[in-house]
Amino acid sequence: TWLPGAAYASASVPIASGLRLAYSFRFPSRNPLVRKIALTFDLGLSSMPPYPTTNMKLGDSPESALLDFGIGPIMRLDLPYVLLSVRPRFSVNALLRDETSEPFLNWVFGSVGVELGLGLRPINRVCIGVQYSPMLFNAPLTGEVKTELMHRLAAGVEVGF
Repeated sequence: TWLPGAAYASASVPIASGLRLAYSFRFPSRNPLVRKIALTFDLGLSSMPPYPTTNMKLGDSPESALLDFGIGPIMRLDLPYVLLSVRPRFSVNALLRDETSEPFLNWVFGSVGVELGLGLRPINRVCIGVQYSPMLFNAPLTGEVKTELMHRLAAGVEVGF
């Protein structure tokens, strides 16, 4: 789910259903602090249906797909039945439109921000959680080059091996 900033020019909150796969590499060490740090890579694919815009001249946005590759270190705090995480994250994103016309073009952009996570662990190695990610990115819908804030709220299941 994407919680938009002004860059989306949308009266409603666009929802992008999709799948994100991630792999976290924990550093081998006997030091308890080092064992809580990992490097995470993720790949996501989402689909966003058409939605109305606040600017009538723009019309409705076309159906879009978002391909997202992210990387960043993660710090985890394991509590009984609860997992808290903080992850600085850089990502490269490709927004692919079903129909392209100004200003709804296919475009590739980078974003940088942080991902805050809260998870509940009903059993060992399984975590059900939510992540909130405020990210800065370049938004072309405004017609000028400037940085916008994009919010993302995601829910999922994490399985450890």
